[in-house]
Amino acid sequence: MAGKDHMTADDLRWDGCVIAVDGDMFTAEVQRDGHPALLADFSMAECGVMVVPGDVLIVTPSSVVKREPRVWTRRELAQVMRRARKRSKVLRRALDVDNHAG
Repeated sequence: MAGKDHMTADDLRWDGCVIAVDGDMFTAEVQRDGHPALLADFSMAECGVMVVPGDVLIVTPSSVVKREPRVWTRRELAQVMRRARKRSKVLRRALDVDNHAG
């Protein structure tokens, strides 16, 4: 956030995907642009959402919202592709380092 005088709503938004559900609790992989993915546990009752594995979420400091399936815009697809390419590069570098170390 170098060069910014204040944080925007996008700075505090995390995209997430539900990876496991156990009773009222669910685990989601959440990530912000330019930051590593994290695993986070949530309560459906506290968040006010009902989720199943695979559901896509938008997480902010004040809410967890389930993103309903819909047609994606070109901009959204481009953002997803950019993040996927970045992750792919990181994974390839990590695998390359591991292969040379062993």
